[in-house]
Amino acid sequence: MRQNIALALIFAISGCVLCTFSFMFLNVRIPQEPFSLWSELPYAGMFQYAGIICIVGTIIYLLMEIEVSITINAKNLAIIVVVILANFMSFWLGGYYALTPFFFLIGLVGTSAISVWSSIGMRTKDLLSLITAATFVAAIDEYAHTSVGTLTYFDNAAPSPLTVFGWGLFTILLLTVTRITMRVRLPNVPDWKMLRTIPTILSTFLIFAVALFQGYISVFNWLLVLVYLMLVLASLYYTYLHSLKWNLLLMIVSLAFGLSMEYIGRWEGLWTFLFMEPVSLLILFSWPLRIWTINAFCFLFNVDYSISFGN
Repeated sequence: MRQNIALALIFAISGCVLCTFSFMFLNVRIPQEPFSLWSELPYAGMFQYAGIICIVGTIIYLLMEIEVSITINAKNLAIIVVVILANFMSFWLGGYYALTPFFFLIGLVGTSAISVWSSIGMRTKDLLSLITAATFVAAIDEYAHTSVGTLTYFDNAAPSPLTVFGWGLFTILLLTVTRITMRVRLPNVPDWKMLRTIPTILSTFLIFAVALFQGYISVFNWLLVLVYLMLVLASLYYTYLHSLKWNLLLMIVSLAFGLSMEYIGRWEGLWTFLFMEPVSLLILFSWPLRIWTINAFCFLFNVDYSISFGN
């Protein structure tokens, strides 16, 4: 079993390094041969493909480390298929296909596959609560950001249905990866109640610092302030009631996937940020708050995903 963890770690590091190289060669021209040609898409793409393969290998070896027992729930399968179809319909109707966003589609298909695998073993109440809460929070959060121009989507919608419906799938993905990581043998994290909210406090501080020093504070209106207040309060409530290890892993996983998702979407033209940066740190640091808030709404209805995943 330890061999699986070691191989997963090797694949994860290799995948991150290779993907980083692909992004670097796409944005930085190196005059020396043979590197001068590597900034062209076919060459940078080789690193991207290899990185994706390594990340897939990481997932496979992590799955080999845990015991999996799935009972297929036909109702859940129907529900998640509807959500997936809503995402692809939003992609088509929004005209995103014109951008041929290859890497975004790879991520969407992979996220959809993992969502199907995770949801078919859940209770129907849990799945409906998760999708409803994720869609509700995403709609409010996305509208607040797009209405003031912190980001603009290719379809110019406020908010874009692609991301509103997409967060139902993203949330399942983030929770699934976090649950798998929780089952992997990791160093124990002392669970002191007074420290449980530290991840929320850290995220809030980072958002405030970015908004202040990057100039986002100038576009904040009362709605965006209220949305962030809701995210912070709900996150404090949720993280205080859950272990520090779970809270930290949710934060790390959401930031890791958020960074790749925000960068790829910006790079392939699906959205742009206010100051045209490759990744908006304001948006990125709000990912943990959003995932904690979604869980907090579900927790109010006695649905706790830190213990309720059947598989």
